[in-house]
Amino acid sequence: MRTLVTSFADAFRSLRQNFLQTFLSMLGVIIGVAALVAMLSLIDGLEQLARDQISSRTNLEMMAIQPKGSDELDGVRVERDTVARFNRRLMTDLLADLPQPAQAQLTTGGAAIGVARDTQRLGINFRATTFPILDDDFRLLTGRWPADTLPQVLAKAEVVVNRALARKLTAPDTSLAVAIGQTFTLLGGTVSVIGVVGREEDEPPTDGADLGLILPYAHLELLPAVNGKDTRLLLEFASVEDVLPAKTFLEPWLENRFAGIDDAVSIQTYEGYLEGIGQGFLVFRIIMGLLIGIAVVVGGVGIMNVMVMSVVERTAEIGIRKAIGANRRMIVAQFLSESVALSVIGSLLGTILGIGVAMLGGPIIKIFLEDLDFSAVFTLTTLLVVVIVAVLIGTVFGTYPALRASRMDPVVAIQRG
Repeated sequence: MRTLVTSFADAFRSLRQNFLQTFLSMLGVIIGVAALVAMLSLIDGLEQLARDQISSRTNLEMMAIQPKGSDELDGVRVERDTVARFNRRLMTDLLADLPQPAQAQLTTGGAAIGVARDTQRLGINFRATTFPILDDDFRLLTGRWPADTLPQVLAKAEVVVNRALARKLTAPDTSLAVAIGQTFTLLGGTVSVIGVVGREEDEPPTDGADLGLILPYAHLELLPAVNGKDTRLLLEFASVEDVLPAKTFLEPWLENRFAGIDDAVSIQTYEGYLEGIGQGFLVFRIIMGLLIGIAVVVGGVGIMNVMVMSVVERTAEIGIRKAIGANRRMIVAQFLSESVALSVIGSLLGTILGIGVAMLGGPIIKIFLEDLDFSAVFTLTTLLVVVIVAVLIGTVFGTYPALRASRMDPVVAIQRG
C-alpha cells in the first residue's frame, strides 16, 4: 500500500514536472476511456429504452403457467387422463415460496351458448378469474365489480359484461345501466349482470362482434358445466429482470408439487424477447469495445513511452537503489505501480469526460427525435470495466519499462547517471 501511494505521488510529480509531455502521452488513454464510458452508458440507455418500449407493448413482466391437458404421439394429439389442477391454495403457497415479489391470478375461460329470458341464444366468450385482473385494462363503465368470494346466500353467479353483450340484452338506444340486473342461463346455471366494462370512453357502442363476460373464479361453483381443468395461473412481477429467475425457481417447485404427473405444466414467458435484447446489445457492446480498444491501445503505448523516458532519466536513482539493497522485484513493483498510477489518472479524467459526453448525448438525440424519451444510463458495470481497463493498461504497457529498469547493472547505471 505504501509503495502504491508513493507511486501515485511520483506519477503526479512526473505530470507536474513534464505536464505537456505526460498529458499528451496520457491523451490516448483519456480519449479511449472517455469513448468507452460514453459508449457503454449510451448502449445501456438504448437497452433500457428498448425494454421500456417492448414492455409498453407486451406483458414482459407476465408469466403464464398452464396445465398440460394432452400429449402428441405419432402426430396425434391424445387427451391426458390425469391433468394438474390449480386452485387458490396452490396460488397462495406459490406466492409464499417465490423469492421474487409478484401478484397472481387464476383464470379460465372458453366459449358457450347462453339463453336470454326472451329465449334469444347468445354465443358468449366467458372468463372466470380471481382479482385483481392482471393482463387486461378493462374499465368499469357502469355498475360494480363482483366480489371475489362466494357468499352462501348467492344463487346466481354475478358477472360483468362488455358493451356488445350489454346491447344484446337491452334495446339499442337505451343506457348501458339498463343491462344491470339482467339474467340469462349459461353453462348449466344462471348469471346476473351487475356491471358493464369497456376499454376507452370514446369507443363505439359495442366492443366488436364478440360477446364477452367476466365472473369471479369463486362463482364457477354455480355453473356446473364448467370443469375448471383448463385453469391457468398468471404471475405479474415488479421487474422484467425477475421473470427468468422466477422461472428457474418455479420449474422444480411445480415438478415437486405435481410429482405424480409427468411434465405436468408448461411455463410461458416472453423470455425470447428478453434474451434477444440482451444478446443483441451484448454483441453491440463487444463490437464497439473492440473498435474503441484501438484508442485504448494507443493510449497504452503513450503510457509506455512516458515510463521508458522515466527509466532513462532516473538511471542513477535506479543504480543507487540497487546498490543499497533493492532487488529486481522491488524495482519492477515501483515502476509498475507508477505505470498503473498514470493509467488510473488518465482513466479517471477519461471517465469524467465520457460521463459529460454521454449526458449530452440524450438531449442531442431528443433534438432529432422529440418523442423519444432517451437518456444515458450509468451502471456499476461500466465503472468496473473502467477500473479493469485502467489496471490492464498500466500493467501490460508498464511491464517492459519496469523489466528494463530491473535489469540494469547498478555500477553501470550510477556511472551513466
